[in-house]
Amino acid sequence: MERRDLQKVFLTRNNMQTIPNGTCPKCSQLSMLLLDCNAFLNHIPDEFFNNMPALKVLDLSDTMIERLPTSLFNLKCLTVLLLSGCAKLSYIPSLGKLKRLISLDLSSTAITEAPTGLESLVNLRCLHLLPIEKLKMSASLLSKLINLECLEVDWAEWSTDARGQGTRGLKKLEVVAHFRDISVFNNFVSFLTHNCVRSYRLTLQDAKYYVDRCSFHQSHREYSVKKILIKDMVLGSEKVILPGDIEKLVIKNYRQGTGNRSLCSVLSYGHNNKPSQTELLEINLSSDLQFLYCCNCPFCFSTQLVGCLKITAVKLKDLVSPYADSLHQSTLFSHLTDLSIWGCNSMEALMTPKLLAHLQNLRTISVVACRQMKEMVGAEEDHSSGDLMVLLCNHLPHPTVTLPKLTSLKLHSMPQLDFVYRGTMLCPSLQTFSAMYCEQLNHPQMAISNDGGGLLMEKTPTGYCWRINIDQPVPYLTSFKFC
Repeated sequence: MERRDLQKVFLTRNNMQTIPNGTCPKCSQLSMLLLDCNAFLNHIPDEFFNNMPALKVLDLSDTMIERLPTSLFNLKCLTVLLLSGCAKLSYIPSLGKLKRLISLDLSSTAITEAPTGLESLVNLRCLHLLPIEKLKMSASLLSKLINLECLEVDWAEWSTDARGQGTRGLKKLEVVAHFRDISVFNNFVSFLTHNCVRSYRLTLQDAKYYVDRCSFHQSHREYSVKKILIKDMVLGSEKVILPGDIEKLVIKNYRQGTGNRSLCSVLSYGHNNKPSQTELLEINLSSDLQFLYCCNCPFCFSTQLVGCLKITAVKLKDLVSPYADSLHQSTLFSHLTDLSIWGCNSMEALMTPKLLAHLQNLRTISVVACRQMKEMVGAEEDHSSGDLMVLLCNHLPHPTVTLPKLTSLKLHSMPQLDFVYRGTMLCPSLQTFSAMYCEQLNHPQMAISNDGGGLLMEKTPTGYCWRINIDQPVPYLTSFKFC
């Protein structure tokens, strides 16, 4: 077979089963060959690529080949090699001769170790190894891929030898990685501490739970973000180490180990990490979590929430420990802008006036389906005093509290809620307030500004709803009071 003028050949989904031995097409101008999605193709002769010196793109994805032809490794012009979904491909010879390779996709293959010669591919920009459950790779190998920009990998074992190498070269790298073991995860985070990568999206998930490829491709839609997802894990025996520059942390369906009641008791930062500013903290379906932070430990003092805190369907009782005697020194919540709570049925109050004093940058509050909550801002409790002293303190006048930047307060489906706050709450920026399906809520009253501006309050069949009076704009709303 001789076709010297061919430049591109597309044989995708062509129902090919095998290529006979001795087949060696003479296609000197061929630059692209697509043989992907031939689900029964299981053999390509060793000599098949001998006469394709100009080949740049080769796609063998989703075929049944068990070994690669030897002539493939002499394609000196090859820039893209796609082998994803070759489920029977367990061994790949040295890639050292493919110096021009830019993109290599080995995802969903049966390999267990990174191919030899991979460290020689200094032009490699994209490396896909996800999901490969038993993959082993060392930091020294990764640090040699100085032009790598995109890495997708499922690590079973990560060796941190030479972890300080490659700091300059890896600043362009975006990592999508999955881990099933906390120690392996922590080792990789230690590597990140020494190598300033552009972004990462790391998932730590129990090995018992299957992770499909689609979920990772969905997460790949987020670019240039530093995010960690912890899912279906039992935490406590070994702390999870977080990178100091983490932007988003999502924790779903995890269980606390014995004696660990707070989030900060199972998380830590590396020794060389700077204080973190987390733009999103999302806790979902976590059991045994009684409060988020103790506000007494180094983790609490080095963390700063600068964006959104979302908590969904957990057994949470308090945002911070009732024994947090160092709360006044913490900046943990000082830059938080959005707070969303849903389904926390063990909470009787969302916060205390002492905690609210740290939430001066809050813009939105949304509390939904917290069925035991009786008030949004509860009274302070002195746990060092006796029961009689606590009872007396509860009858003292409630201090005036202020949320200067709050624009929206939404309450929904809380049958036990009778007060938002028993004292006066100053909210000069408030634009909307709604309380729906809160049957016990006392009739809210509002103080208006001296110029007569205010909020319109509408009584609906399901609750109360306030909105800005468009006809009478509010230049400054002095306060509103729930009593």
